[in-house]
Formats: sequence, structure tokens, C-alpha cells
Amino acid sequence: MKRDLGPKDLIFPAPVLIVGTYGQDGTPNAMNVAWGGICSSVPPAVAISIRETRRTFANIQAKGAFTGESSCDMLKSAGCTYCIIGHSERRDYFHETDEDQNKKAKALVAAGLVPVFCCGESLEVREAGTYVEHVVNQVKAGLAGLEITCPKQVVVAYEPIWAIGTGKTATAEDAQEVCGAIRETLKEMFGEELANGIRVLYGGSAKPGNIAELVAKPD
Repeated sequence: MKRDLGPKDLIFPAPVLIVGTYGQDGTPNAMNVAWGGICSSVPPAVAISIRETRRTFANIQAKGAFTGESSCDMLKSAGCTYCIIGHSERRDYFHETDEDQNKKAKALVAAGLVPVFCCGESLEVREAGTYVEHVVNQVKAGLAGLEITCPKQVVVAYEPIWAIGTGKTATAEDAQEVCGAIRETLKEMFGEELANGIRVLYGGSAKPGNIAELVAKPD
């Protein structure tokens, strides 16, 4: 009997990084259940302590009077290793700019944390046909001047805004087109050897029914 392929049917050449994020829609108990099979979870700051492997969001400033924010040192002391920056909701709702993401990326790397740099286009940009240029410009601006010596020091996550929580998903070919352009941009910025080892993720309504096809793509 023919069946759909799933993640267990794939043989990966290298460990795959899967990241799950939460907004304001989970209590600690609910998040523990939901995170049961995720490789890397990204809780809000109030829930960092419920996970042994911790990833969260960071503030640019090292220290100072920034009530409600979390500095890199604070996150490290809580056991964090990865931090998401550039998420579309942070850009849209809190008006964070590419310059802000660049400052965060540099601060995180300097502190020994790994930035997960998010990029992606709106539906309007997608329909205008300028989505590759848009995402490439985000990557260039957000990671400009970043000094890394190991590919594991940064992660790039492509997440088309029109596919976040909408049920709409870019096809594997759509995702590869943009992720491939991101990879080429990373080669220009960091050299081929480093760029080939940097993880480029896809996000946006990824689920059991399409994850195998997405992960099978080269970039």
C-alpha cells in the first residue's frame, strides 16, 4: 500500500535543527506537552526554566535601565544557547529594523550565543515578484559585519510572512529558491566554506505532511 513519506523515512547527512516558537498562547504545562518532540524550543522569557535546552529572545543592550528586557548575560545565566532575532512579528509590531537585528546579531555572537536570524517576505512582496531580492537584502543588512569563525555561530531562518499560521505553505521548490539565494548570499559574506556549513531553516506552516519534502532540499 502506498503511503506518504514522513521524517523517519529520510536519512540526513547531518543533524537537522528544528526550532519551535511560542507567542503568548501557552502555559508552562501546555508548552511542555507541545514541545515533547521538538529539537529546539524557543519559550518566552517567563518559561525559560521549564526547558533544559533553552532558546529565547534577546535585547541589544548589555546592561542598563531597560526594564522588562533580557540581556545576553541574563540569558546565558539562565542556560540559553540560541536566540531568535528579526522575527516578522518583532519587525511589524515593535518596529524593529534591519539595523536593530544587526546589532542584536553582533551582541549575541560576542556573548557566545547563537542568533537565529529570521527573514521573509509579505504577500505583497511575493506577488510583486521581488521576494528573492527582498530576503537577500534582509540577510545582507542583518548580518553585515558579523565576525564568525564557525558555521554553528549563526542560523538563518527563512519564514515567508504569508505562510505563518495561515495554513498556506511555500512549496519545497519555493522554499529552495529563496534558501538557495540565502546560501549564495552567505557565501559572498562569509566565504564558501563557512557558508556551506551554516544552517538555513524554513518556517511557515511546516508540518508532518510536508516536512520530509522540505528537509530533502539541498539548502
